[in-house]
Amino acid sequence: MDLVRNNGNHTGHGNGNGSAVNVTHGQGAQQRAHASRPERVQVLAPPVDVYESEDAILLLADLPGVAADDVTIRLEKDELSLHARRKDAGDLEYRRAFAVPPDVDGDAIVADLANGVLKLTLPRKASAKPRQIPIRGA
Repeated sequence: MDLVRNNGNHTGHGNGNGSAVNVTHGQGAQQRAHASRPERVQVLAPPVDVYESEDAILLLADLPGVAADDVTIRLEKDELSLHARRKDAGDLEYRRAFAVPPDVDGDAIVADLANGVLKLTLPRKASAKPRQIPIRGA
């Protein structure tokens, strides 16, 4: 499992530039349909770039040849899992899992797929973001 570094329902959104990808979380995220898969499936861990800011964590995963309908992203407790299937390459699957810090707002995760790159934005909870405290005048 990869670790998303940090100092500290169902969502699918599109931005007009790519396809929306569904993100689910809750019980049942660990279920896998092993019985329906052929015995010999090539499974790869896709390359992922991770960027972190005060507002969000951004994950960019390379998924060439994968359609949005063939991507499943699940959030259960503190684990984000990615599963994708590339249909034009025979039995090829991409899988990767990430530990998610507690300051991520799981209900606000956004996923988009465009040009073979899956973009996952994991916004931080407002309570976790730094803020400036004003000083009251006398």
